[in-house]
Amino acid sequence: GAIAFVSRTLKNAPEISDATRARLTTIYNTAVKTSEGMRDIVWFITPERENIDDLVLHMKDTASSLLGPIEHRFVDRSSGADVHLSLEFRRSVFLAFKETLTNIVKHAAATLVEIEVARGNETLQVSIRDNGKGFDEHTVRSGNGLASIRNRARSAGGDCTISSAAGFGTTVKFTASLRE
Repeated sequence: GAIAFVSRTLKNAPEISDATRARLTTIYNTAVKTSEGMRDIVWFITPERENIDDLVLHMKDTASSLLGPIEHRFVDRSSGADVHLSLEFRRSVFLAFKETLTNIVKHAAATLVEIEVARGNETLQVSIRDNGKGFDEHTVRSGNGLASIRNRARSAGGDCTISSAAGFGTTVKFTASLRE
């Protein structure tokens, strides 16, 4: 927090050179990402956060934080009793969710993101739809992001589908099994 504050303050000083300003911007971005990562780690390991209601609330807060000025709607259509979730389950679901939102911010040029979370007694379903530029998965040059989202859904006992077409936005749906 302090590193981000100092670097942000210094980079706006008029006597700072462009090269120094660029370095301070890098320091600021790194400090913010590190702080967010630490906040997520603390959330994962806190015993009081082992239930599904807390997971959904953390997802909602993260959506607001990550999407920033992008208009978004978060709908929780949950039913069924609250259940205890393992650290690995929470980690897999949350990181698949966060990776999807990060991809939207970085690549989609979206103006609207619609998120729907639904849970019953046996599954958690997450649907994230954006109105961005979309992509053709077979021709897009991609890193490990899409594979990571799919792998995390599988780690949570579920699966993932990604539907997209150039100019028509993207929908990512993944499920996770609440039966441990």
